[in-house]
Amino acid sequence: MKQLLILTFSLGLLFSCASVDSKDENTDNGMLKQGLDAAKSEAGQKALQTAKEKATDPALQDKVKETLKKKQQ
Repeated sequence: MKQLLILTFSLGLLFSCASVDSKDENTDNGMLKQGLDAAKSEAGQKALQTAKEKATDPALQDKVKETLKKKQQ
């Protein structure tokens, strides 16, 4: 569960940083490049696979649904 949340937060941060216009046009979006490199690495691929497996777990899906219902109330 923690890994899924960390991965989701990291990807959200990655995409939000990627959408921000750079003031210096000569930069190569270093943060974006680092994130993509990390995702392409062996450890990154393992983390993505683990997150995918956990996301399809019915017990975890039920916990997430319950948490969302509590937040809405």
